[in-house]
Amino acid sequence: KKSVFRSDSIVPVAGKEGAQIRFNLYKGRAIAVFTSGGDSQGMNSAVRSVVRMGIYVGCRVFFINEGY
Repeated sequence: KKSVFRSDSIVPVAGKEGAQIRFNLYKGRAIAVFTSGGDSQGMNSAVRSVVRMGIYVGCRVFFINEGY
């Protein structure tokens, strides 16, 4: 059984959670925002925050509406 370990998470080094995130740190990578499509408080601002941060770090951002 092969285990999967990613050493390049959004926090590159453990213990550096408060460190500044550099512009275009993950240029060329992709991230998807997966939602259920239903109404809920705060969903618009949460999606907006994820998209803005994804663009800031250089990711291509995709939106999956009514994903399940």
